[in-house]
Amino acid sequence: PKIIKKVNYFATIKLVKLSKTFNVRKFIFLSTAKINMNYDKDINCENDISPNIKNDLYTNVKYKTEKRIENILKYSSVNYFILRPALVYGKNVQGNLKKLNAIVNLNVPLPFLRATKKKSFCSINNLIKCIDSILMNKIKSNTFIVCDDIYYSFKDLLIHLFKKQKK
Repeated sequence: PKIIKKVNYFATIKLVKLSKTFNVRKFIFLSTAKINMNYDKDINCENDISPNIKNDLYTNVKYKTEKRIENILKYSSVNYFILRPALVYGKNVQGNLKKLNAIVNLNVPLPFLRATKKKSFCSINNLIKCIDSILMNKIKSNTFIVCDDIYYSFKDLLIHLFKKQKK
């Protein structure tokens, strides 16, 4: 918990204050789409905050950081952009997707035939395009949910991983 707060809140707030002091034109904060997730893990674009945020330290800290960024930069010349990406995938992926990739490498039958519920993901390429668009265009401060326009089920994701590995 101390490291989560130190990195995701205190360090970010120091950077925000410095960006205001030095009149940085644009400040981009990578937050989490978990702020908008319901209990069933669907991203809810209509609500600003999920009812389960209080149960998750990481998500709660990210949300508090977002609000603090908005308060510090509200009346400044710094445009701020809060990006809430869905689960990011791409080359050299980490976390649970790395573990999933390892399962695919086991080369054994997997019991996920009925795992068809669709979820949001975000290609690292789409996240980079979003950041590039913010940097290259005149966009006003705002919060954005960033995800692919295609939703994947766990089964779809496994099939995709198998195809990528030519299995």
